Amino acid sequence: MKAYITMLVAIAAFILMGSANAQLACGDRASFVEFLAKTEAARPATIGLTSQGDVLEVLISETGRWTIIITTSKGPTCLVSRGDSWEFLPVVAGGHHS
Repeated sequence: MKAYITMLVAIAAFILMGSANAQLACGDRASFVEFLAKTEAARPATIGLTSQGDVLEVLISETGRWTIIITTSKGPTCLVSRGDSWEFLPVVAGGHHS
C-alpha cells in the first residue's frame, strides 16, 4: 500500500510540474506498471534498450493514453512523459511505415 501511495504522489507531482521535471518522478518499476494498470488499464506495448543500457518502455491504454517510463541500469524507474492519442502506424513491406 505504501508503494501505491508513493507512486500516486509521484505521478501527481509529475502532472503538476510538467514533463520538464519528469526526472523527479522515480520509483520501483513494478509499482509504476501496477499503478498504471489499475488506474488507466495501461499495459506495456513497446520496449527498447538505450545506448546507455537503460530500458525504455511505452505503456498504453485502450483509450490511447500513453506513458513512457525508463528504467536505469542502476535500478530506479522514472516517468518520462505522458499523453493521449497513441496510434500504431501500419508497417508495410520493407519495414517502413506508410
